[in-house]
Amino acid sequence: MTNSPPEPQHGGLSAALPQILGWVGAALVASAALNLVGQSWEDWSARTRLIVLLSALLVLVGPALGITVTSGGRERLGSQDTRRRIVAVLLALSAPLVAATAYQALELIGIDEFAPGQRAWALVPAITGLLAAVTGAWITRGVMTTLAVAAMWGFFGVTLLRIFGEVPAWVFPVIIALIGAVWLSVAPRILTPIPLVEALGVAWLIALLAPVSLMETWEASEVGEALATEEFVAAWTARALLITFAAVCFLVFSRSGGWSWATGGVIAAALAALAIAGSALGWITGMLVAGVVLLGVSGLLLLFRRSRQSSPNTSAPVG
Repeated sequence: MTNSPPEPQHGGLSAALPQILGWVGAALVASAALNLVGQSWEDWSARTRLIVLLSALLVLVGPALGITVTSGGRERLGSQDTRRRIVAVLLALSAPLVAATAYQALELIGIDEFAPGQRAWALVPAITGLLAAVTGAWITRGVMTTLAVAAMWGFFGVTLLRIFGEVPAWVFPVIIALIGAVWLSVAPRILTPIPLVEALGVAWLIALLAPVSLMETWEASEVGEALATEEFVAAWTARALLITFAAVCFLVFSRSGGWSWATGGVIAAALAALAIAGSALGWITGMLVAGVVLLGVSGLLLLFRRSRQSSPNTSAPVG
């Protein structure tokens, strides 16, 4: 039995080069188109802007749906990497465009979402963009569509905060925490990869709660004045939420082993310690306390990792 000669290998850069050139070319074309549109955008009427947005949306969604159908549907699309990536990028880009189209449609019919009594209309672009992103993630799951859903969910969250702009200040950290909790509860069930989904939710909570929790510390160090009662309550609400979130992160980490939860717990605990100690004793003491907390928690995490590695019956991490 004779051995057939080995087939030439075409992997590596030579296989990826056409795709790389295609993506670079598409990026250049898109950049040029955006610049051309941006130069004339203010001169166009609301109707013309809506037509341009609808045309751009058709350019993105049309090929994505066409590729999906010719690939045998979304079930078979997942096994075709190149086509799946193209569809994912097109659908991810279409989500914010759907939101912009909805906003322009509202402007065309004379609705000003910034006017008193009409702020609730701001939810229409946010919800339509979110629905478009979720639909894209349903067609093809992956990093790009997950990032699109996260961006639209963040846009929805910021829109909610803007709508509730006249509520007491302590309500804002509560809304931030609720938005993050919904994401961390629902998104990992429908989006992939799960570590990225969890990391995005953790980042949202910490990034938006941290400035509120540190308000009093900044005021005390830079202005030398105490916060107003409403802002004081908001700062302590954010600190309580950070402490609660840190505890939840460590609990989830102890059960699943997801390191995004461990990282979030460490950062949340350190920020809460910095804010509490800093507001009472100043920045330097606050930094000292935060450093001690980081050292203590990092030691506990190392001990926990060693115990998991030494246990033969430990289940594999799911996060």
